Amino acid sequence: MPCGLGASWNASLLQSVGAVIAAEVRSSGSDRGFSPEINVATDPRFGRTEENFGEDPAHVSAMGAAMALGLQGSAGGPS
Repeated sequence: MPCGLGASWNASLLQSVGAVIAAEVRSSGSDRGFSPEINVATDPRFGRTEENFGEDPAHVSAMGAAMALGLQGSAGGPS
């Protein structure tokens, strides 16, 4: 779950997770995958707060950027 990954505060871990997801998606023959939810959790009534990395905009942006880099690869495309 993204909230658990965000709680790690480990951007390199999220980049590795994204890279593994990208490799698994490519190995299955697909070219589509789910992107990370980078919405900042500000209202617990939203009901889907577990799908984002946290409540701090700087933290969410760092975790989201790391996950996106892992999914896309360092060149911005499939690796």
